Amino acid sequence: MADPDETLFQYLCRHGELVKAREDEAGSYTGDGPTAEQVDALIASLRPLSEGTEPETPALMWAAFKNSVDTEMTWLFPERDPIGEPMTAALRQIQDIYGKRLEQALPEQGPELHRYVDLALVANAANRQVKLRGNAINWRLVLARFMYWLGGGKRS
Repeated sequence: MADPDETLFQYLCRHGELVKAREDEAGSYTGDGPTAEQVDALIASLRPLSEGTEPETPALMWAAFKNSVDTEMTWLFPERDPIGEPMTAALRQIQDIYGKRLEQALPEQGPELHRYVDLALVANAANRQVKLRGNAINWRLVLARFMYWLGGGKRS
């Protein structure tokens, strides 16, 4: 974060405005990263928690956690986007903060939070591969499966 007086919420709002301005300038969704609607949903889920207007209920914390994960996973290539990497770092901080608070409030939900993030990562990786390769056959996997089959499968 560039400004030390800026809160994480303000930082995300500022970067969200950059995303919206870029989409407005292009006239449509750029294809990588969040849409203006996704940024609005993220900001709306964080606003009551950052302003302290409502108590931190598990539902509000879940909304903030989920929207931060969903927004992060919209970037297939954050390293190619000047807004992507700093905003991804901020979104991970949000996930860390509200993930820990949710685990404290509802300890039995901890594994579910991790499962949600893991599934989002797998879906993002699959989408990234499709974007990079299209529907081409991944010969490394075919060769690995063949070698596994040739070797007789699992060994003890």
